[in-house]
Amino acid sequence: AIQKTEAIIEQAKRVKRGMMQDLFTHGPNDEETQRIRPGEFPKSWEVKALGEVANVVRGSTPDTKNQNYYGGENVWVTPNDLSNLYEDGAGKYIADSERKLTDSGVEAKSLSMVRPNSVMFTSRSYGIGKTAICTVPAATNQGITAFECESELSEEFLYYYLNHAMDYIVSISGVATFPEITKRAVEGLPIPIPDRSTQEAITSPLSRFDDLIDHEIESKEELEQLK
Repeated sequence: AIQKTEAIIEQAKRVKRGMMQDLFTHGPNDEETQRIRPGEFPKSWEVKALGEVANVVRGSTPDTKNQNYYGGENVWVTPNDLSNLYEDGAGKYIADSERKLTDSGVEAKSLSMVRPNSVMFTSRSYGIGKTAICTVPAATNQGITAFECESELSEEFLYYYLNHAMDYIVSISGVATFPEITKRAVEGLPIPIPDRSTQEAITSPLSRFDDLIDHEIESKEELEQLK
């Protein structure tokens, strides 16, 4: 039963990847395409820089030697948190962090608490590209880039677009001590934007596959515990 469940999970992931590629290339109505970085998209979609349609936020780290800054109630998302989310197979949402900040810690670095349902991705280190939607107000460290979407862009659409374009995003990350994509590069990233109803037509079937995958992962964990 465990093996069959694993096979269902892998098959669902493959179908979802293919569907995401098709939906972003041709749209839900099989439209004529145009080629822009980072791929092909429907000609009817308006192309903007990501910084035009989302507020891009890059965080920081308060002094780790000052214990007055840590152990509070403020969620503080780091690359480790997104890596743990991926390892646990917990889906696309994050609502907690391994370490939390006190109000003093947030104020010490003038950190911005991004609003709920902001999209986040790892923009620094070798875990670059891991993406999630944070459902609570949260600060981030310098290894996470957060996006607060404007009215014309849905968080779900941006989440799936970043996953679709992640190979390209990783390819433009500079390599110094470790890979990193700068805030300026992120703000300039081209994003084709359809109307909100088309965004919903794209994200809805992808979300259903995510729900299926999450359900099967839970079933697998229950079977492993039973075994």
